[in-house]
Parts: sequence; structure tokens; C-alpha cells
Amino acid sequence: MNGFVKVGSVYGREVHLLEVPDFCWISPELDWPAGSFVTLLTADARGVDSERIANAARTMLDAGCAYFCTWGPRCKHVHDVIDEVRAIPDPNPSADTVVMTTWHDDESLDEALCFLLSTACPAESFIDTWRGLVVITVNPTDSVRGRVASALVDAHAFLERMWASDDG
Repeated sequence: MNGFVKVGSVYGREVHLLEVPDFCWISPELDWPAGSFVTLLTADARGVDSERIANAARTMLDAGCAYFCTWGPRCKHVHDVIDEVRAIPDPNPSADTVVMTTWHDDESLDEALCFLLSTACPAESFIDTWRGLVVITVNPTDSVRGRVASALVDAHAFLERMWASDDG
């Protein structure tokens, strides 16, 4: 993929998908969604240098990411690197200005997607500019690619299925 693809909307917010082969492809040159956004970053970060993750995190923060969710092998490490990067410009954020981060290492991808689509909400200072949800898949397997597409093609139906099951 060359950039973001708008794949739909949920609760009045646009949902965008970006598939990249490596963290270094998460760059300022991408056509980032306008306003602030909430991101689910899926990746197998085993063996990935922390500086590559940090560069991607800086780019996403500068582009307007107000809430990071991470999923995949070593996602807690990705989360921790993001926390370190976000603390640089604002080491003592208030509850209204904090850029939230969560990791989902003990959840299925569907559960992480459900969290993104139905629960993740940025801090108060970002609400007025919050326009969308972004899913970024880094070097996804066919299985991850298929699960993400299945969830995002009709997010409302996906959420209904999740809530009707034991996984939601």
C-alpha cells in the first residue's frame, strides 16, 4: 500500500487502514488523516530495533495520534517505547492532555480491534479534533490481514458479532 485507505466509518468517525512492510515506512510523507486520531498498531516486533519503533511513534504523534493501542508479539515493548517518546514533549501531562497508550498482548486481534472501534477514546483536549480511527499493520501475515479486513469492512456488524460472542 502506498498510503492510507479509508475503509469505512464507525460512530461517525472515519476508519483508515495503512499496511506497511516495516516500521520505517511510517513516515511524515504519508497523507495522514486530518485532526487527531486513535491508532491500533499491529506488528510482530520481535527483533525490531527500539529506535525504529521510536521514530514511527514520533511520526504518529506529530501527525496527530492521541491514543495508541498496540497488538502482536512484543507489543508491550512497542507500548513502552511509545510511552518514552510521548513523555519527551510533555513529561507531566494532565488527565485532559495525556496521549493514552494500551497494549493488548493477552487478547486476540479481534478483541484488540473491538477495543479500538468501541472503547478507545482520547483525552478531553483531543475530543474536538478527533476525526478518525487508524489501523496500521506492520508486515502483516495473511491471517492478520484477513482479520483486520473482516473487522473493518463493516465495523458495526463486526462489533455486533463480538458483543454477541464471549470475546466482546
